[in-house]
Amino acid sequence: MIIKKLLFTLLLLAIVYLPAFIFISFLTMNSHRFATKVQTTPWLLVPIIAGITLMMALILISIFSRFNFSDYGFKLSRNLMILKALICGLVIGGVLSFAGSFVPSRELSFGSLTFLQQLLVFWILASVTEEIIFRGLIQTYLSWHISGSVTIFKSQLTIAGLIAAIFFGLVHLALLSQGAATFQAITIVLRALILGIIAGYFRDKTGSLVAPIIVHSLFNITGSIVGTAI
Repeated sequence: MIIKKLLFTLLLLAIVYLPAFIFISFLTMNSHRFATKVQTTPWLLVPIIAGITLMMALILISIFSRFNFSDYGFKLSRNLMILKALICGLVIGGVLSFAGSFVPSRELSFGSLTFLQQLLVFWILASVTEEIIFRGLIQTYLSWHISGSVTIFKSQLTIAGLIAAIFFGLVHLALLSQGAATFQAITIVLRALILGIIAGYFRDKTGSLVAPIIVHSLFNITGSIVGTAI
């Protein structure tokens, strides 16, 4: 039964992500102007992928919840744990980003972004989109079908939250296609896994996506200093 649910979770991720890559591939093959634009400003792929994946995730959530989005974290609870999320995001994100700066790396194909571009693309859009997908859609779905929890540093995390974090980490192996060195990609995957575990913890404790988005955004802010926004 668990294997079937995990396979269905992979199917959900495929439904969320494949349309974006199919759309980009179609435009690249049929529009010379688009292909040229992507070569000169590859970071433009991020908002395109984020926009399409967000749309697909919201469609799935709408179908599963019958438009009751609060079950998927779209709500404000009494205890959003915002201060704790801010501290975790800054401290843990900062430490991991500093440690990651010592890892031999290559510049990713996204190229250099202005401060405003980083703010909109990675600090806001990527953080919100990925939390809706992984802590909203995936973790919520898994929590309905897989029970139990694990203890990590004296904190309880549901099995659903842990699995969602693992999937979130593995998705970042795609950075290999963006020019990341192997060890650099592995480091980013591990950092994404830790972020996923922390975000999953806050999702479990608050029932909301607010704290997970805050943590994710702060990880990206600290990571952008050394070029490892996730």
